[in-house]
Amino acid sequence: MNRLIQIWNHGSITSVFFRLYTSSVLILFFSTILQCPLNAQPEVMAWGNLTGIRMEGQLMEFETSLRVVEKGWLHFNATGKERQQPKYDREGLKQTVNTGIRGIRFLEMIEECDKGCAVVTVKTTAEKDTLLEGVFFCIDLPGKYFANAAVRFINASPDGRSKILLSDITPGDNSKPIKITSKGMVIQSEKRQLEINFNASVAVFLRKESESTQVYIELLGQKIKKGQETQKTFTIKATGVIDNSTVEIVLDVTNPGRKFEGLGGNFRLQNPKTDPQVIQYCLDNLRVALGRVEMPWTFWHPDENTSPIEAAIGGNLNPRVHAAMEMAQRLARKGMPVIVSDWEAPRWAILGDPRDAFRLRSKGIRGYQLNPEKTEKIYRSIGDYLVFMKQRYGVEAAMFSFNESDLGINVRHTGKEYAEFIKGLGAHLASRGLATKLLLGDNSDATTFDFIIPAMNDPETHKYIGAVSFHSWRGCTDETLSILQWQLTADYSVLTGDGVFRTEGPLRPTQRFWNLKQLASTPEDAFSIPLNCNMEGINCAAFGNIARGEYAVHIVNNGAECRALVKGIPEGISTLEIFVTNDKKGMEKTGEVNVVNGTAEFMLLPAGFTTLISRK
Repeated sequence: MNRLIQIWNHGSITSVFFRLYTSSVLILFFSTILQCPLNAQPEVMAWGNLTGIRMEGQLMEFETSLRVVEKGWLHFNATGKERQQPKYDREGLKQTVNTGIRGIRFLEMIEECDKGCAVVTVKTTAEKDTLLEGVFFCIDLPGKYFANAAVRFINASPDGRSKILLSDITPGDNSKPIKITSKGMVIQSEKRQLEINFNASVAVFLRKESESTQVYIELLGQKIKKGQETQKTFTIKATGVIDNSTVEIVLDVTNPGRKFEGLGGNFRLQNPKTDPQVIQYCLDNLRVALGRVEMPWTFWHPDENTSPIEAAIGGNLNPRVHAAMEMAQRLARKGMPVIVSDWEAPRWAILGDPRDAFRLRSKGIRGYQLNPEKTEKIYRSIGDYLVFMKQRYGVEAAMFSFNESDLGINVRHTGKEYAEFIKGLGAHLASRGLATKLLLGDNSDATTFDFIIPAMNDPETHKYIGAVSFHSWRGCTDETLSILQWQLTADYSVLTGDGVFRTEGPLRPTQRFWNLKQLASTPEDAFSIPLNCNMEGINCAAFGNIARGEYAVHIVNNGAECRALVKGIPEGISTLEIFVTNDKKGMEKTGEVNVVNGTAEFMLLPAGFTTLISRK
């Protein structure tokens, strides 16, 4: 089956498109994205968790969180991705997060204080009376680095131990964790050290959950009164062995794989004041190979008893529909295949009330089902849209999808219903002379791929499927696929300024934009080149147009500066240009490297995205 795979991450996702000529849906590309500038040593997530502190570009890994623990240590709620609705702000080297858990409000401030050092201040406010085990600032110590570490407490209370081996702590002790009152601690392993100093004596609890050990630093105790406040400051210093080992990347150009179509963009129009300039900038400055636009179905066909085509021809085409079709036309003029996706359905086409898509989410129910009694009308309505767009705007959609119908944003399908829908709509579109295929999946997550299995296992769907698509809001495994953040409108914009999310100044690219531009610099019509890399923390991919002798090797270094050897470069390539994106450089050409006996040797900059490009 000829498939195109489209992948997006975290709503703000990069589309990476591969043309597939096998039944495999596996994509491998690098997934490392820099979360903070290199000179801002603490690596902070938008929900407030530190994932470590960088030293010379290398991440000294641990993870903090804010936790509200129930009585008996049986359950806790913690800050995490998509668990709360935090407000994140950044000013220079200071990052601030406002968030809340179960009636407890947090104002967390993280600031770099020196090399390898972060100061964390947490203001905690109770919004109601409650009984808990406590409210804590928690530090998770990965077993990979700290399994055999020793903890030395600073100014421990007289009745407390001054030193503990983490290997002595077991999950069996979790209901009554070790408690020490101190003013800080030093956690020392063979290659890593964390020193944590408190601004006052604080109760500290040690537990072992899974393969890692947790340090719970108390913010509020067990009996909490409404209005109770506390503010505590922790200074965290990280040191460790820096790995400057030589990385070897070996290409196998004799065994090319799938074609890399290029960078794709989502062009759903939502912000009339800021979308136009962001879209124009991206189209002017990026090589965008494919585009995805919205089908505003509720505005196209609000009344089931009228013909939407006749209404449109009669001068009653909704402005939002016109804008969406015009966007498709604009992309098609640039030679892009266009995917049409729908987010919601008109009232007549669904079961229940459209508001159910939102008001039942607290019960874990998202979206609404299509009305099975209206199936043929649904097919015709969608077909009418695609036919009208082809006839009046000159655009034949390459593919159609419902956005995230596995989750219900807002149309919801079961896997079996989805397979039947593909066959039904696919046959209808074919009967009307349209070449439009179905985009398989368009899933909310790379972890929900079971949704497409019924369609994959039904041979009758295959002739109607043109691509496989996954978003990745909640991450994915390396074995499934990997992605970069993206968006080419003002929503989750890769640009800032000019009013985009209330930012001021001229419209200008962020580091995410340069990541995309550098990725999109891959030569056109290039096939993936298999490779091997000998170092953890280095993610890479290579592509080549063998006929033209054009190659690109993309390398993401999530660690310190190191010597790099790229081997297996084909004959005829004598020089490679080096481009780098990091916190200071935006796809900046930093030099050239000579190729000697098929090998390029150069210094790989720390915590950055490096691309080698050859052109004949």
